Amino acid sequence: MLADAIRPHLSDSCTIDVLFPQGVDPHSYRPVPSDVQRLQRADAIVFNGLHLEANMESMFDFLSTQKPCISIAQFVPKSKLIPLDEHVYDPHIWFDILLFGQAGKQLADSLAKALNPALASPNTRFIDSLIQLDLFLRQSWAKRSKPDKSICSVHDAFSYYCRAYQLTQMSLQGISTTAEFGVYEVDAMVEFLVKNNIKVAYTEVHSMAKTMKAVQLGCRQRGHAISIGPPLLTDAPAPGDNPGNHWPGMVLENSRILLTPIPYD
Repeated sequence: MLADAIRPHLSDSCTIDVLFPQGVDPHSYRPVPSDVQRLQRADAIVFNGLHLEANMESMFDFLSTQKPCISIAQFVPKSKLIPLDEHVYDPHIWFDILLFGQAGKQLADSLAKALNPALASPNTRFIDSLIQLDLFLRQSWAKRSKPDKSICSVHDAFSYYCRAYQLTQMSLQGISTTAEFGVYEVDAMVEFLVKNNIKVAYTEVHSMAKTMKAVQLGCRQRGHAISIGPPLLTDAPAPGDNPGNHWPGMVLENSRILLTPIPYD
């Protein structure tokens, strides 16, 4: 997502090497020796900066003494971040299209300034396309009734998306896919689905579908039928030729899934 946000604003002479393999979950990713070599060879390093790459933070701190290591979080006003506690913020900022897009432009400008001003490649058309996509989604969600303006999924990845389009979010896990959940969290989601007459809960690409089967069974026992929707993209674009294989395409693909009516059992 980060590479896709900065690439339109940099010249073709700038090579962007994406460290994480396609489709990998950054919450749980652990660097291998070849990653260290690629980071050492790089002229600069960019990263999320909100504890998303939790297993690599000490490496970034060390390398920052040798080369520019710049987080996109530096270009997001704290007032726009969603706090989890006094010092921790939700890292899933790419689901706010305009927030992430504008921060990506500032990050690209900062990179060019640090390395070579000739690398800068102003691209107003890209930002304009993000504005149009955001407007399209605002208009699409405004047409939905309240029960259809909720996202029930496995982990808490959609707070920025929900804030942008005035939706409600319910999840089993916290912001990290490594967080644990149990019977209490399942019961809470069942209660939320039943109480709000919500008919669909979604799995995610990085989660097992059986997780939501327990929720579906709990709802059925309460006389409330739900369907399990297609898996949503959360912490990485889709692999292969899927329409969500880039940012902001992954946001649009999720929106297509969420906005498409699903028959329930």
